[in-house]
Amino acid sequence: MGWKTWAIIIIIILGGVSILLLPVVFIRIFTPPVQCPVSCDDLNPCTVDYCGPESYLCIHEKIPGCCGNGRCEPGEFPYCGDCPSCRDGNRCTTDEYDYIRGRCTHQKIEPESMLTDRFDGGMKWINFSDWTLATDRGNSVMNITSGAMPVIVIPTGNYTIRGGNYTFGMKMKIRRGGAIIDFRKTGESTYRLNITDGMFRLHKITSLKRILLTAFDSVEKNTWTDIKVAAIGNEIIVLLNGKHFFSYQDTKNPILTGSVGLGGYRHGDNTGEVLFDDITVKKTGMSNYEC
Repeated sequence: MGWKTWAIIIIIILGGVSILLLPVVFIRIFTPPVQCPVSCDDLNPCTVDYCGPESYLCIHEKIPGCCGNGRCEPGEFPYCGDCPSCRDGNRCTTDEYDYIRGRCTHQKIEPESMLTDRFDGGMKWINFSDWTLATDRGNSVMNITSGAMPVIVIPTGNYTIRGGNYTFGMKMKIRRGGAIIDFRKTGESTYRLNITDGMFRLHKITSLKRILLTAFDSVEKNTWTDIKVAAIGNEIIVLLNGKHFFSYQDTKNPILTGSVGLGGYRHGDNTGEVLFDDITVKKTGMSNYEC
């Protein structure tokens, strides 16, 4: 089977005398195999190797989208080592691979918005008598003042939040007293952040009792602080100024749904005064609660 080399010598007989003519001509003649080889494996994981049933020759057919050929092909990302990881370390972008352009792409994740309020018009919160519009840094903001009793305001009408998993975001400045941030608020039940310039407390409030879940050092007065509270399943995650502040898992009858609320309270003998701005509530999950 295969190629064989034959030497052809041309001899001319003249008058009974043999004359040898040179040069010698070599001819390679292919002789078809009569059986398949022991193995057709070409050691390439991206080909199907088999012996042709008529030719008895090895055939190596390419496997479309095969991992291992050194090329990132459709369907391989992100499972094949031929493709780059494309991870940019940003939880708020999708990390994909563009097969046509041959490069990674990163698209910003925009969670579905449930509420946005920059206090530039309209009335989305009740009770209006308990808060006023004020101006700070040239922006219109919510100003909540409180006396002996805490003041809580909640979204109203079409802005009522009824979801379970969401991120409640805002900017907050405490001028006097303390701030209140409620989430998953249903009737008398709610999770509540009580914030002063000295302590940051997470409570769970029901009709039966008020439970202090955890406490940390708090934010400074007269300073705008960016706060995000993510409620996902039975886990509560708090971010301050874009950084993880604390997480808490409520394993005993967690509150799993409800609206949001903002408020203030007096601390000592002083009247409470808190400013809020850039309110957002977005549907979220563990993969995008920071976005």
